[in-house]
Amino acid sequence: MKKPAAVLVVVLCLFVFLNGRAQAQSKLPDTAVAHTESKSASVFAPTFGATLFANYMYSVKGTDGKFFNRFDLDRVYLTMKTPLADDWKFQATTDIYRNAGTTSYYNGLDVRLKFAFVDYCPAPAVSVKFGMIPGPWAGLVESYWRFRGVATTASDKYSLISTADLGLSATYAFPARYGDVSVYMLNGTGYAAPEANRFKDYVVRATLVPFPASDQLKGLTLSGIGYFGSNGTTVALEKNRIGGFAGYDCPFVTVGSEYLVVKGAPTNPDTIVSGNVLSVFCELKSPFAGAASQFSLIGRFDVNEPNVHKGGDVTRFYVVGLVWKATDRVWWTIDHQECLTESATQKATDGTMGNADVRWFLHAILVF
Repeated sequence: MKKPAAVLVVVLCLFVFLNGRAQAQSKLPDTAVAHTESKSASVFAPTFGATLFANYMYSVKGTDGKFFNRFDLDRVYLTMKTPLADDWKFQATTDIYRNAGTTSYYNGLDVRLKFAFVDYCPAPAVSVKFGMIPGPWAGLVESYWRFRGVATTASDKYSLISTADLGLSATYAFPARYGDVSVYMLNGTGYAAPEANRFKDYVVRATLVPFPASDQLKGLTLSGIGYFGSNGTTVALEKNRIGGFAGYDCPFVTVGSEYLVVKGAPTNPDTIVSGNVLSVFCELKSPFAGAASQFSLIGRFDVNEPNVHKGGDVTRFYVVGLVWKATDRVWWTIDHQECLTESATQKATDGTMGNADVRWFLHAILVF
């Protein structure tokens, strides 16, 4: 998946670009084209927004020890979006986060860049992004699991597919809102590190919305992904992920499940490690009117097995919580989370090893 894959991505991007341009030109009369070309980008004003994830955590047992508790700020995303011209847009998002690495020069809140990309849309059905772009998977899952402030998606939590990366993507939306298909060419190192080798990662993702015109079934989404990458510096080390997602959303319930098969060679081309991760989640929404309609229940269960041939390395993760959506922009959750491992691999602050990390949280998710 090296030169042929690169050629495939370039050809697909070129096809999407030319097809979109042809559609855009065919839909506009000459006078409209002239008017569009003469419009100044100065008439476009940028918009600004922010998302904040904060929490209070109480440890029952585990890595932080019994009774440990703290207030914390998980993330603050500051986003600026602006049109550059009729077909061009730009977005930049900063990520304020807890820089808690053991070798870090600073363990307080730090800032880094999450997104910074140009989005070219030659037609309503076509989008070509270049720069530090959104990753190919987490955003799709988060359109159903809307509680990133409570727990990140499985692909992100277990560091399988980055939520952002430097590269190029092209997306074509099917007519009548039946879904889309996207191709990506990425550095493969994510948004927190520079390129580490001469190889690139190539991704194909297809999403199907089978019944977009049905009131009962328009919330059903099916998606599949093929992620083909390489680690290493001089020798390509396999780094592949293949998987799928199914989600359903209606006024009373949202359910979803993602499954990824992971195959890679961490250090040696001849040593292949195969693993998988399954995540199932649900939000049960209140059937009542008035203030009672603001409450819902959430649940999630993950099983992560990094090496199917090793044994004793399975991690199970649970979330159960009560959600209060005070407004569309202010959500609160009281949730219980457990991370259980087959072996005693979780080290507590007192040096003891265990297989359970159990916590209670009060989470705040604010969007403004």
